[in-house]
Amino acid sequence: MKYSLNWLQKHIDSPIPETASLVREITLRAFEVEEVEQKDDDTVLDVKVLPDRAHDALCHRGMAREVSSLFGLKRKELPVAVPVVDTTVQPVRVAIDAPMLSTRYIGVRVDGVAPNASPEWLAGHLTAVGQRSINTLVDITNFVMLDVGQPMHAFDAKKVVGGITVRLAKAGETMTTLDNKALVLSGAELVIADDEGVLALAGVKGGKKAEVDSTTTSIILESANFDPTLTRKTSTLHGIKTDASKRYENGISDKVAEEGIA
Repeated sequence: MKYSLNWLQKHIDSPIPETASLVREITLRAFEVEEVEQKDDDTVLDVKVLPDRAHDALCHRGMAREVSSLFGLKRKELPVAVPVVDTTVQPVRVAIDAPMLSTRYIGVRVDGVAPNASPEWLAGHLTAVGQRSINTLVDITNFVMLDVGQPMHAFDAKKVVGGITVRLAKAGETMTTLDNKALVLSGAELVIADDEGVLALAGVKGGKKAEVDSTTTSIILESANFDPTLTRKTSTLHGIKTDASKRYENGISDKVAEEGIA
């Protein structure tokens, strides 16, 4: 994963050591730094994080914890604001039919949004680590994943019929992924569905049915946790590897889902 030193600094109260010392200590005592790249006023480290640490270190907060520990630096505990609930917004009905396979699922509806260009700070953070800035609605989900390690997904709320159900697929069900890959499901996959059919492969890939587009004005934000083993099997079965599946298949704390949605 690529880590921006400017981004890491937001999680550390003391100044980060100079790059050569930082790279040496990380490589000798934690992870292999594969590449160092200068990008304008930022330095980006490409760090190889092995599966045994993927659950906590595949995000800037996690790497900041590591750097703080290596150098005895004081970390910043960034406050997590409690969202103000607008009771005029229709709540999301969520049912988890496979609780052993999805231990946490939070769905929040947000109305009055628009897929505009992201502000400079958000676009800059993403482009620094090799992510393409798309729009505010997509970029914020990627930012949360890269910042605290929680994969997020946004559904167009107006395209979701009824409620959200987390369940096993039915053999023969079909879906088309966001990148236009047509899938026929075996029945072994965990899916996110509405009252009509499949919206997404849980923890792996969203579908076209509730895709956010230029006309989107209301979204349902998903912040959840899915079974690591089933996520890996589903990803392998359909040949779909994503940033989200990589994190889910290595295990994530349920607590991070709450932080992500806030």
